[in-house]
Amino acid sequence: MNDHVSVDLLKAAGLRATKQRILLLRALIAEQHPFSVEDIRAHTKNALDTATIYRTLEIFKEKNLVRQVELAQGRALYEYAGNHHHHIVCTSCGTIRDLDICLPKTLHRSVREVSGFSRVNQHALEFFGVCNKCV
Repeated sequence: MNDHVSVDLLKAAGLRATKQRILLLRALIAEQHPFSVEDIRAHTKNALDTATIYRTLEIFKEKNLVRQVELAQGRALYEYAGNHHHHIVCTSCGTIRDLDICLPKTLHRSVREVSGFSRVNQHALEFFGVCNKCV
């Protein structure tokens, strides 16, 4: 991926485009599924230390550049916050796939009506099953 895209995204978020931020954002955009801090370190060939990754991820979360997801795996996973999507997770091997489907707007209305809330700001929907390799 082109570093200019990462630099532009960082600048648009009001952040300085440091080497570490560019490297981390580029890694997050390149992956097509959420991944852990350990996976990020491996993907960047350990060019970033763990503390720097966590610190930078917190900044990115505040600026809505990344999204943290749990996916019932007992650890936080991170992904680039580009297009809104959901996930399906294999409960056998842990494979995660993005799903480019979403809830209909009518469900937001129903949730507001049932809950008494005036607005639904966001939602998360995750599916769990067994992938074809594990059947």
